[in-house]
Amino acid sequence: MSAPLFVILLVCFASVALADDFKTIDGKENKNAKVSRVEPDGLVLSSKSGISKVYFTELPKEVQERFGSDPGKADVHSAVQDAAPEPPPSQQKEEERQRAQAAEKNLSKEGSKKVTVASEIQRGYSAVIHLPLSGSFLTESEKILGVFERNKQGQTDSDGFMLGATFAEWLLSEIAAERSVSSINPANVAELARRFEADSFREWQQRAASMGLTDQQLCELVHADCNVVRSRIEATSLRH
Repeated sequence: MSAPLFVILLVCFASVALADDFKTIDGKENKNAKVSRVEPDGLVLSSKSGISKVYFTELPKEVQERFGSDPGKADVHSAVQDAAPEPPPSQQKEEERQRAQAAEKNLSKEGSKKVTVASEIQRGYSAVIHLPLSGSFLTESEKILGVFERNKQGQTDSDGFMLGATFAEWLLSEIAAERSVSSINPANVAELARRFEADSFREWQQRAASMGLTDQQLCELVHADCNVVRSRIEATSLRH
């Protein structure tokens, strides 16, 4: 093998094997992602959040050139993909089931701290959901914030922990938001509960989506009643 060809192959292999940050022309970032496959019309990326595809038309010119983008081949590839028949419903369901199983396996992989993402989600959920309720959300909110602060100071506020904790925070604040105004739940405290509810709801949904988790998968991980959670999601959506 000639030296120049060896060098070219080595560079290509390094480009695919090593993790890198990919930023699209509209500013969207795929951090610490590996190129698992180069297709005629784009790159298939693998990262902690899952597998995604970025089209060459979305990437800067230098990245397109680095991976050998060919507009002619991309057009042919897209035409073939568009002409391909849709898989039957039974096959689609099977593919969805396999993707769900793959997501669960990824959550169970051990990290450098000998914990799994799933166990961190469960830890965050338990840390908040088992806080003693006082009937006053002003007191309860201080306890919830205390959980977040302690884990932040201890540098144990992992992504998994934060997902589980914000999910539990939303459940508790949603319950408080439904309480009638009273001497221990004045109007200003009721408003505080509604703000907590809206913020935590938005945050846990964004975190779950970034990890590729559905609402049902999250409920199953923390052993929450999915039917109850769905009804509370509807109630939160109506209030906000």
